[in-house]
Amino acid sequence: FVVSGHLPHGDAPLILQAAEDLTAIAADTSYAANTKWEGALDEEHDTPCRGKAVCEVILGPQPAEARVRGLTATGLAFE
Repeated sequence: FVVSGHLPHGDAPLILQAAEDLTAIAADTSYAANTKWEGALDEEHDTPCRGKAVCEVILGPQPAEARVRGLTATGLAFE
């Protein structure tokens, strides 16, 4: 795995299978409140940057095992 932050891209982690034996996970949601979902109404958020977004990336305990879960900026849960 390659896990990184410091490259904001939306309100949920981005998971890419870069090669058969390499998965990249980018998990920076620092500007999540700016994410626009098609068909969704614009909302005001309590926090100006993330909205309700939060995520965690859990690696292991087995090699090549990862789990990602959290909430989008609108409060939608994902796993």
